Amino acid sequence: MHVSCVHTQILKAGNPSSRAINALLYYKGLLCTGHPDGSIKAWDIEGQTAKYAWEVKAHKKQITCVALFEPGDSFLTGSSDKTVKVWQMKKRKLECVQVIELKDPIHKIDSCGQMIFIITQSHGVKMQAYRCLPCSLYAYMKVTEKR
Repeated sequence: MHVSCVHTQILKAGNPSSRAINALLYYKGLLCTGHPDGSIKAWDIEGQTAKYAWEVKAHKKQITCVALFEPGDSFLTGSSDKTVKVWQMKKRKLECVQVIELKDPIHKIDSCGQMIFIITQSHGVKMQAYRCLPCSLYAYMKVTEKR
């Protein structure tokens, strides 16, 4: 795996089974990568090298996106399996603390404060308030272009 870092640095990580990477995020000192097999792999960064640390099977289908999520010092993963998961690091182990189930595969996620913004295959933008996650309520906006 080759990851381009700040300006001219190239980060090299050697793991022959890592293959394609769909998404990446630097989180709590680790480079976390999302993969087509639904796994999250973590890499310890040491200078210009990344040492494989661990892997967790996160989703049933490919991970399509990741995003930082400030509340709870967490991060999010979105997947073709129609779920968004909220993750936290506890004692250097990744733990899923919440699952949001939707009707369409997830293309992109982002957050601002306690709001999670989700773009699905149907091209709608869903807004989810974090405090409401257990009740699985969300608002839906259809995004259209003015022509």
